[in-house]
Amino acid sequence: MKSDCIFDTWFIFPATPFLIGFFYHFHAFTQSFFTLTGMCYIQAMPMMWIVLHTLENIIEQEDVELGMSELSQMYNLVSHGSHRFLFKHKPGQPHPILKTTKNDTHWRNQFFFVRRDSIPDGKDLPKKWITQAISISHIQETPATKERLAAFWRLDLVVRTFQIKAKDS
Repeated sequence: MKSDCIFDTWFIFPATPFLIGFFYHFHAFTQSFFTLTGMCYIQAMPMMWIVLHTLENIIEQEDVELGMSELSQMYNLVSHGSHRFLFKHKPGQPHPILKTTKNDTHWRNQFFFVRRDSIPDGKDLPKKWITQAISISHIQETPATKERLAAFWRLDLVVRTFQIKAKDS
């Protein structure tokens, strides 16, 4: 089996998010991203999971409000071939989240199957891959977005650096 197979009965999860500390149901920020884009979780390359995890930690621990508007101002969503996606920081800006370039060359082979009817909302998880270009840059920047981004950029670099805090999952 390959991770790019789609089934009505089974859902494929990548191992990466669980190895770095995510639990299912994903937090609201991460779930909002996947709902907005329509992507299957397995289409997100490890770097994307690292960024989402770090942003989730910032939202939770630093009490900085972030949403899809702020994400769209920090990153472009780009395809890395084979309908896999990653974030690319906006040109002319520093990297929002540091230490995100490390990639496991075997990440495509690290996935697992879960029966859709065995997990909450399993029947609502995506049943097809996004195969055309998708974008989050159409989201409009507002004055509130600018304020939240300013709060984000004031954070210490250590806070904006990816750190694994994996628990048993």
